[in-house]
Amino acid sequence: MSKFKFTSYLKDVQRDLDKGEKRNRKKAAAHLVSKLKENLSKEYPAGTASPPGAAPGLVSGDYKKGIGSKDIGNATLVGVGPPAYHAHLLEFGTEDRFTKDGTFRGRVEPRPVVYPTFEAEADEVKKILSEPY
Repeated sequence: MSKFKFTSYLKDVQRDLDKGEKRNRKKAAAHLVSKLKENLSKEYPAGTASPPGAAPGLVSGDYKKGIGSKDIGNATLVGVGPPAYHAHLLEFGTEDRFTKDGTFRGRVEPRPVVYPTFEAEADEVKKILSEPY
């Protein structure tokens, strides 16, 4: 009677797949971060806001510094965070704003850059994510 020994390499295969998938996610995230920074408006001098509908300008540099990516579990998030605490106000705009005493403070018209960049780069991101690993 012969003895056979069966060895499973399933864990090794899964580990390699996970590493390849993570590598592609990081590459796609780096691409989006690069494009977001590239798409910020550079045509307005320091201290000058971009017009409504145009991408935010580089007034203080905080918006550009806040663009990045972060791995959380099996996901990679790309977006704008600290020190650009105002990013969502620029992306989506605001309603009329008032101080506590009722004085009108103004309104911010949307200056989207995140959503348009993600839309424009969707095909490239799909291509990167589908690269063999």
